[in-house]
Amino acid sequence: MTDNDSPDDIINPNDFKSIDVQVMMINETSHTGVMKGQRMFGEEQQKAASAYVKFLEFIDKGMIIEVPHPSCGKGHTLCLDIQVCGIKNEIHFEVTARVMEIENLDEGRDRIKVTLLTYDELFWNAFKSVFQNRQQEVTEFFFAAKGTEKP
Repeated sequence: MTDNDSPDDIINPNDFKSIDVQVMMINETSHTGVMKGQRMFGEEQQKAASAYVKFLEFIDKGMIIEVPHPSCGKGHTLCLDIQVCGIKNEIHFEVTARVMEIENLDEGRDRIKVTLLTYDELFWNAFKSVFQNRQQEVTEFFFAAKGTEKP
């Protein structure tokens, strides 16, 4: 809810719009990639239902993403193309990251922790602030729905 909303506008349809984070990945170490529903192995491309990269969470100087198994190994260098849609000013930038940890999940997926090596700090901070702002909006919504003041 914003300052311009009236008390009758507690339920705003815009509050329920999702933020869409699209990530394409090139593994610089193994020369493989995952982008737009395809796995790439050098020059060869292969369509696969699991061929997508999913952003999960931020960590200090990096992030956790979910990728098809196998897409990378510990120590591999990844180029990640990140696009954030569903917000007023869309964000699009690239980062280079190193794989620090890999956790094998069910259904042919891996959860990987990456540390950023090179990135544009302005875009990275804007990316993080999208989710911080979204969390603030959700918190305000719940307090308004309950009819209580924020602490």
